[in-house]
Amino acid sequence: MIKKGSFMLFEQSVFSILFLLTTGCPFLDYESSLLSSTGPIEETIIEGMGSSQSFAFWSFSIPMWEVKKYPQVEEKLYVDNRNEQLLFLLKSLDDERVIMFMHLAFSDFMPLVSHRLYVEEEIDSSNVFDYDYFSSQYEGKWSLTIITIQQKSVIVETNAMSTHSIPDLSQELNNVKFIIGGTGIINSSHQLGIFRGRLSKLIQFTDYSAGSFVFIRENCAIPPSVVGKQIVSLIPGLKNFEGDTQLNFEVNEVGQKFYISGWIKLDPSEASFITTYMVLRLTTFKLYSDELRLGDEILKITVDLDLAEPANSGYNIISHHYSMPVQGAVNPDFIGRKRLDDPSSTNFQSQLTKWHFIVFQHGLSDLYQSQMKLNFQQGQTYQLNVIFFDDFQAQGLFINTKYYFIFGGDLTVFRKLRGQMQNFQFCYNYEVDEDIQFQCHPTCFNCVGPLASNCLGCQDGLNRRWSEDLQTCFCTYGYIEIEGTCYSFNDLYPTLQFDEMPMDQTNSICPFGYFYLEVNKECIRCPQTTSTDLLCVDCLFDPTTWPLFPVCKTDYVTQKISVSEDAYRKHRRSNTDNDVYFIDQNFNLKLIEGASDYCNTDDELPNCFEFGQMRHLSNKVYLICKENHYFSNNHCILLDVNCKRTEYKEPKCLECMQGYYLLNDKCEQFVYLVHLDTKQLVLHV
Repeated sequence: MIKKGSFMLFEQSVFSILFLLTTGCPFLDYESSLLSSTGPIEETIIEGMGSSQSFAFWSFSIPMWEVKKYPQVEEKLYVDNRNEQLLFLLKSLDDERVIMFMHLAFSDFMPLVSHRLYVEEEIDSSNVFDYDYFSSQYEGKWSLTIITIQQKSVIVETNAMSTHSIPDLSQELNNVKFIIGGTGIINSSHQLGIFRGRLSKLIQFTDYSAGSFVFIRENCAIPPSVVGKQIVSLIPGLKNFEGDTQLNFEVNEVGQKFYISGWIKLDPSEASFITTYMVLRLTTFKLYSDELRLGDEILKITVDLDLAEPANSGYNIISHHYSMPVQGAVNPDFIGRKRLDDPSSTNFQSQLTKWHFIVFQHGLSDLYQSQMKLNFQQGQTYQLNVIFFDDFQAQGLFINTKYYFIFGGDLTVFRKLRGQMQNFQFCYNYEVDEDIQFQCHPTCFNCVGPLASNCLGCQDGLNRRWSEDLQTCFCTYGYIEIEGTCYSFNDLYPTLQFDEMPMDQTNSICPFGYFYLEVNKECIRCPQTTSTDLLCVDCLFDPTTWPLFPVCKTDYVTQKISVSEDAYRKHRRSNTDNDVYFIDQNFNLKLIEGASDYCNTDDELPNCFEFGQMRHLSNKVYLICKENHYFSNNHCILLDVNCKRTEYKEPKCLECMQGYYLLNDKCEQFVYLVHLDTKQLVLHV
């Protein structure tokens, strides 16, 4: 009979190979297949063992596993031991002897991790068998162990690279307890800590055969916790770092492979002497230290900039790898620090100030498991720099644990980053090594950066044309951009009858909807765009002269009779609905509140005023205020929403809106009273 906790089960109901063949593996999902993370131990009692009894379980090493509880086995262990971790124990209930136990051990001389098995140690202390795994390939892989007892004979099978013939037991077993997990002192001498990782629940069967191991390995594996490649957008768009920004993210990494990639350009304007900035820290510790513990720097990237001595500039890339998958101190003998610079060139720092693409990968199926790639601009091409972490003795990084990402600065670097980043992402849980290349903006065929204004050509089939001066792919003539896509006017408005407007696009380098500013040689979008109406067509149809006196006076307003029937009506704005703009010293288009139009002092208009504190394209500004505004202190000020016309230079209303009357230079609303006797409406003033 079998006891599990307080339950009794008949021996015939154990998981046999026949049972697995007919009903399938009992492991249906990830968590239900494993020992509880809050109580990682399982005890199974078997009363009256038959001629064959097999025990099988899976183990998965996670050196950074956060232990929540330490269930005790045999004698209590008061101080955890990470260097020797208990896997299982088999005990005879008839005489309380420990028949066998297995624990995780780390070699002091070879790059090996062992599942060390002790068999009847009190009878023969030399019955110790190591099932070895390469230390660089142990973490993050499921290991299967099967122990079969056939009377006195013992068969142990694992997926380790070593095998052993186990001597017979001194006597047959009857009543036993099989324990997976836990921690304790075994046989008064072995201080075994808790296993750092996940252990499966027990699989039992009584009809062992030569194919049992392969069958369970292929048909009763642990279901994955996460399926397929995972992509986390850390910095999805453009992010400016201006010396006061730090970004923090957390991701639960899964799988043996991962990479982080993104675009970056650096700003050396405040690096008058050699200055170090933090670009990125990737760590397994929320309370990290600096290069003290393994896991502090899964990856740390800093950059040195120096305007006085550009040759001092360069990237510092730090990634401290382990030789054994166990927490501990950084080993200074292993090479975990790399430098990318070019002291012989004064041009290297200028490359850092341009957009460049960086990638860090781990888990590569290659000679080295980790590498850093940096793509720098070389004219209209890129130069690839590859940095390998090539210390053969230390190739591992902690995986399958929580990662903390810190961009722009941390507690170890004084200065916060100055520069820009875009499209930083973290990818993990993929099976095959990926060749990560830099990605241009979707409109670009090739590029010198991630932005729409970094194009070196346009993607085919997008109805775009490339502006060499602006390095931008605009919609071709006859198309309009809506949410990043160029749509034909014919597709949007199939029943629309076109009336050709006299527009000279021959020398224009800007697309429809923009005007060209010669001063800074940029295309600026016309104001007041909507998804339906064409507003401020003054700018749309006359982009060459409109910027000289930018006033919006005319709109094309949609009639929208139905989905298939649509047209526009030309609408001229009233004096009070005009919008007047100016272009400031930073070449930004700004609205002037309350203004109706530009004017000229030569016209000798009494309501034409100079706005002394304002310059339009470095010229003085003369404006007429809207009729319901008056001029005061270089502003057009609204007197009263109910006033139709003011004394243009005094806060005095001359004419009110309909339904209002003038009283003491202000507009008061008419009040109508109903006479109760005559029931007549009487105007009361």
